[in-house]
Amino acid sequence: VSAIVGFGLGFWPSTFPLRFVLGATGIALGTSSLLMLNIASPIDAYVASAVFGIGIGGLLTALPLAWANYFGRKNFGSIRGVALTMQVLAQASGPLLSGALRDITGTYNLSLTFFAVLAFAGAVIGVVARPPKLSVEVPDK
Repeated sequence: VSAIVGFGLGFWPSTFPLRFVLGATGIALGTSSLLMLNIASPIDAYVASAVFGIGIGGLLTALPLAWANYFGRKNFGSIRGVALTMQVLAQASGPLLSGALRDITGTYNLSLTFFAVLAFAGAVIGVVARPPKLSVEVPDK
């Protein structure tokens, strides 16, 4: 599902504001975490993982598009370097946090709820984010 969504978003018409795609991505990720709280059958697991795939596919495609659109191609490498470093650190911390919360509580419910809250917060941030006002250098005449 992630590959299909990522590929499809690459050809998405630009008639939709990118911030709404970012918001939908966060909603999909948050929803998938909440769905994982109630997995009782294989079909529940498939649905939760498909919704997660929608979110990840959107995230992997929409974030680089947002960086390029918001900061320009000239700054893409710098922005990607900083943002990707933070993203990898957060992704590496997730399993540690989840495991620690599992050890403390005996279930994954708290960590899945926490990840859902983070994803929904990210959705809100994605929707309200606007491109920064970048200063433009005027060349000498």
